[in-house]
Amino acid sequence: DSAYEAEVKQLLIAAYYNSKDYDAAYVALHEFDEPDRELRAVLQKVAVFRAVEAVKRHEWELASTLLEESEKIALVPKYNALTLYWQGEVAYNLGDHERAKERYEDYIRRAPKSEIEYHYANYGKGYAHFALEQMKEATESFEEFVRSYTKRDSYLYDAHNRLGDAHFSLREFKDARRVYSIAAQSAYPERHYAIYQLALVDGIENKTSSKIERLKGIVTDGEGEYVDDAWYELGRTYIAAERYADGAATLQTFVDNDTSSPYYIKALSDLALAYYNTGRKSDARSCYERVVADDPQSSSALEAMRGIREIYVSE
Repeated sequence: DSAYEAEVKQLLIAAYYNSKDYDAAYVALHEFDEPDRELRAVLQKVAVFRAVEAVKRHEWELASTLLEESEKIALVPKYNALTLYWQGEVAYNLGDHERAKERYEDYIRRAPKSEIEYHYANYGKGYAHFALEQMKEATESFEEFVRSYTKRDSYLYDAHNRLGDAHFSLREFKDARRVYSIAAQSAYPERHYAIYQLALVDGIENKTSSKIERLKGIVTDGEGEYVDDAWYELGRTYIAAERYADGAATLQTFVDNDTSSPYYIKALSDLALAYYNTGRKSDARSCYERVVADDPQSSSALEAMRGIREIYVSE
């Protein structure tokens, strides 16, 4: 019944807010039946901060509810804008790429370029366009990001890779090579993907020797997530170049070393083809039989059965 009850509640809210205990601040704010404008402005900020924490925990629905509350209050211009940015993040992670794109665009129109979220909004918008297969628009967003983002970190080089992917999809291979090369020269993990993509660009541009050297470099280094991809692609590249003995040696080592690879069955099929073309039909048949035994219901097994039949007929 103290006359200081309301004041104490406000002091508690300030204490919770300043110690970043946003859950407690949020509960305390909702204990006011008729909060004044100042308290409602604080509630808007706290709702946004709680939403950010929910995003970090991947609690997307909770984050969405809190951001809707912030949007309805709409008293603090900075947080009105931030609400739009985080709604874009939530929408993207919930798979609603169209809404994500719209929220990012709304934020970009309101936010000053000095805010870090301005840069990340262009990054997120690029991903939203990418997911919607709007490659021209994705290119524009990622170009804006890499042009204005001053940090040298994984965000920057990931954006270069996605920009390269957009150019690649549009068959703008010269531009794709240019931006992949920037990521490839970095010290960040994104370089592994960039080097692999540069090898693919080499192949498209009929630079087979360069492609082979890049792929061999990835395999030899043994670093990053694209060693399997490069190893298998190297074997296929040898076969496409009719270097069947090199292809067979590469793919045989690959299947011997990684039976759990997603490329394992395909590699066995290609290895069978390489052996067949070098006259080692018994080895080719053995590879085809392993395909049938390991994945009998697949289209690869059907092709392997045809290969086995051809070998028997030829003998």
